[in-house]
Amino acid sequence: KGIGADNIRVLYRRLSLRLIMAAATMILASIAIIQAARGDGNVVLYGALLCIPFYFQGMFLSSLFRIFPEIGSKLYFADLLGASSGCILVVLALNTFDDIECVLLFSGVIAVSALLLSIQCHLGMHMVTASSLLLGLPIIIMIISMAFPALLQVPIGNNTEKEIYDSLNRFEGKIIETRWSAFGRTDLVQYGRITEHMDIYLDGTAGTPMYAFNGDVEDPNPEVAALKNFPGYFPFKFFDPQQRDTVLIIGPGGGRDVLIALLGGAKKITAIEVNPDLVEIVRDYSSFNGGLYTSLKQVELIVDEGRSYLRSHDTGKFDTIVLTLPRTNTSRSKEGYALTENYLFTTDSIKEYLDRLTEDGNLVVVANDDVEILRLLSLTIEVCSERGQDVETAMESLYILGSDPNPVFVLRNRSFDTEEVEEIYNAALEWKGYNPQASFFPGIGSFDRPINPVLYGVANGQITSDELVSMVKDYGYNISPVTDNDPFFYKLESGLPLSIRTAFVLSLLLLTVVAAGLFVIDRNHGTDLSQQAIRLSGRFRYLIVFAMLGMGYMIIEVSLIQKFVFFLGRPVLSLAVILFVVLLGTGVGSYATHRIAKEHETKAVFVSAIAIALALPSYNYIVLPLLFHYLLGITLFWRTLLSIIILLPLSMIMGMPFPLTIRRLGATEHRSLIPWMWGVNSVSSVVGSVSAMAISILIGFNGAVVAGASCYLVAALVSRRLKAAMTR
Repeated sequence: KGIGADNIRVLYRRLSLRLIMAAATMILASIAIIQAARGDGNVVLYGALLCIPFYFQGMFLSSLFRIFPEIGSKLYFADLLGASSGCILVVLALNTFDDIECVLLFSGVIAVSALLLSIQCHLGMHMVTASSLLLGLPIIIMIISMAFPALLQVPIGNNTEKEIYDSLNRFEGKIIETRWSAFGRTDLVQYGRITEHMDIYLDGTAGTPMYAFNGDVEDPNPEVAALKNFPGYFPFKFFDPQQRDTVLIIGPGGGRDVLIALLGGAKKITAIEVNPDLVEIVRDYSSFNGGLYTSLKQVELIVDEGRSYLRSHDTGKFDTIVLTLPRTNTSRSKEGYALTENYLFTTDSIKEYLDRLTEDGNLVVVANDDVEILRLLSLTIEVCSERGQDVETAMESLYILGSDPNPVFVLRNRSFDTEEVEEIYNAALEWKGYNPQASFFPGIGSFDRPINPVLYGVANGQITSDELVSMVKDYGYNISPVTDNDPFFYKLESGLPLSIRTAFVLSLLLLTVVAAGLFVIDRNHGTDLSQQAIRLSGRFRYLIVFAMLGMGYMIIEVSLIQKFVFFLGRPVLSLAVILFVVLLGTGVGSYATHRIAKEHETKAVFVSAIAIALALPSYNYIVLPLLFHYLLGITLFWRTLLSIIILLPLSMIMGMPFPLTIRRLGATEHRSLIPWMWGVNSVSSVVGSVSAMAISILIGFNGAVVAGASCYLVAALVSRRLKAAMTR
């Protein structure tokens, strides 16, 4: 209103230009990151480069809301509809193209938006031409890359913290196949001087070997026969024939654990692998690995998440369950708090494994170091305590083989007999790499039969489990039990990780800078100090509301994603589905607010925010526990459908406060503050995402949900005074 046609055209031209800049800088920033990764690039540099295109996108959206606050609900709906659609489209795109091709594709989508805006708003041939040229940029870059392939090839092997670095540089390996998908980048590495195996890596980490195998279990080739010297084979030496009938392997990777089980006499092997690209590589190289996943009738390979499969398939009990911990903490993140945290090692999972074992069944875990073994021990003691067993009884049902570099943890449903322990202990003394100071065997422990003295003290009641946790904490490690509420098994360092602390401080600093700008700009509104105080007070209230909405929304979103990853099982599917539902529901809720009359806007903000604050605890402590407990065993399709039905109503309510508050602000003389408040909300979302992980690590996902509900409660209470504060 009150804006001339020429000024409107100028505003539209700016909007179109910002879209053009967003698309162009996204392409250029991606290419710059690829080139920087060839040298001494780091995460800070990559983040700074990626901020550039999103800076222009932020300018576009905030300006749009400033120009059209009256239809903010519809604009927000369109924005979130696009975002929710993108969650599905990006998965499809990543399963079809590689990473940089997807960047070029979606940058072209932004360019199309700029072109349509230029044509629709009659912005002149120069804007139409610029948009059209931008559409051709991805094609030009692809043509150039044919002549200079390195231009768009993401370098791998330069990061010394990645496992694949040593494979490519120290052992002179060569990547012979790469597969991209929404799950990540899977590489197959072949060695010139090492012919007995190849290695498969996911995003340069979580390496798993694929051995050359002649396909004959009775007379294997020497390289496979040598796996009897791998620590994971040690427990099979002592299994009775009936303990070898059925073996479940969670995370078989390239097949080493499958080969060990076959060498150990397993008659039926069920292997559950979550990475479909890895499975396809192993199947495609059947001539190398002896048809491990294709030809052996003893082996059934299933692409699924381990616990999800156990819950959804009633396959009876197993004689042995085997898990080998990946060398890095998760498939993506060595810190162990990525969104793909896997729930495989919690007190809840140990209970389920024991429930799925026969009476004489064994849980075998091959770890990477002694600290991981100690955390497994604390989990086991906690589970046994919940089952009414004391620590001494719990320690009688397990043993630990200290072995460099892969210690082994074996847990049985019943106590080990004295004769069994003697046989196992004597064999351990002859095991290559045996470390008595990292070992434990029930009933073993004296001057001439040494084992770890601390574990011996725990078994004899001299040291409590809490004292064990405290002793290890003095060395800087946290081995306290983790649950499905805080499944951060691999966060072994005490306190919050440095990266989380750094991100939290930086995001708070950025929020402070943005918030401070609100009290610096546009200060000269007359000399009446009381009126200026009222205006500053109003800005502060809007600041609180937008900050709490951004922070609360992101905390809840991250927490829900983590919880539903466990329910749906497959990480990529879970992430895509949950984001799609939450964003779509938020958009629908936003669109519905356009029917709310202006005089009811403030009340509607209060009611919707209060509704979210009250509904979240009910969802978290009643609905979701019942859902996860009773319905985790149904098929994936019905789990997905139920997730959509349950999350959609909550998401719709979550979409109401923000556009209503934008409309409320746009109806005052301070509509110029809309871009600032958009910035406050966005930066607060960053603070919220970091806070969600920090709170989850410290007190669990339930605590994070309560924190998100508290943010909406604060927003509701402050919103009650928005109208009076800004219109006096």
